[in-house]
Amino acid sequence: MIEVKAFSRSARSEPLPLEHRKVVAARANPERFHLYVVDNLAGLDGAEIGVRVLHGEFSWR
Repeated sequence: MIEVKAFSRSARSEPLPLEHRKVVAARANPERFHLYVVDNLAGLDGAEIGVRVLHGEFSWR
C-alpha cells in the first residue's frame, strides 16, 4: 500500500492529512504501508524538492 502526499512548500511541521480508511489500513498492516511525502514542489528550479518515506510503525494520531 502506497500513499503519496505532495506539498508546494515544506510540510515538515505540518500535519499530514490522511483519510480515516487509510489510517486504519496503515495501523492494521504497518509493514505493508508506505507514505511518501513530497515537499517544495513550487520551487522554481526543482533543487529544493524533497521526498521522505514513512514506513513501518510510527505515530498515528
